[in-house]
Amino acid sequence: MKFLVSLFGMLLAGAVFAQADVGLVNQVAGNVTYTSGKDAAAHGILAYGRVRHGDRIALPAGAELKISYFSGNRQEVWKGPSAFVATTNGGELLKGNQPEVSRLPGVVAQKLARIPELMGTSRVGGIVVRSLTVKPDAAQREKAVAEAMSAYETLRAKSAESDVTPELFLIGVLIDNEMYAEVKWVAQEMIKRQPDNEELRKFAAWAQAQKSTP
Repeated sequence: MKFLVSLFGMLLAGAVFAQADVGLVNQVAGNVTYTSGKDAAAHGILAYGRVRHGDRIALPAGAELKISYFSGNRQEVWKGPSAFVATTNGGELLKGNQPEVSRLPGVVAQKLARIPELMGTSRVGGIVVRSLTVKPDAAQREKAVAEAMSAYETLRAKSAESDVTPELFLIGVLIDNEMYAEVKWVAQEMIKRQPDNEELRKFAAWAQAQKSTP
């Protein structure tokens, strides 16, 4: 009986692990698709959607994909033709070109991992912000935001002009600390970088309706 209980626990843990979000899509160009689990159908990947452990991702020639992983401070840029499997440790090459790998500051990777929770970002994009129940401490808020601003400036300097990953990172910190006046400013910055992104406009409208914690 103990063996069966242990086996069931291992199988359950494995199933949960297989469904875990492991990364955030920063940028995508071209017809990049993924298949997941037993679903053989290929689905298109959109920027700022989530990637799950075990997703099989394919890039045709000329396509490009950038993913930031939630563990290991790892960021990958894949260029087609290529195919790989997303895991908690990064992409495992199936065929084609190897990725270009870089390292993110630890605090950035941690906050990017919170973006799906904070915004409810679906696997195919879409922003629906969720409020937090834990109220921030004033002293901790000041320290966290100061560190975030420093990391933001570093990340911004290394990112493409149209890449709003640095802003998404900063927004994660600001929402955690209920600093919505600053969130409004960052949201406008994202729109300047991606003026045709309707989801960012929806997020900016949500931010305008929020009130900061005194």
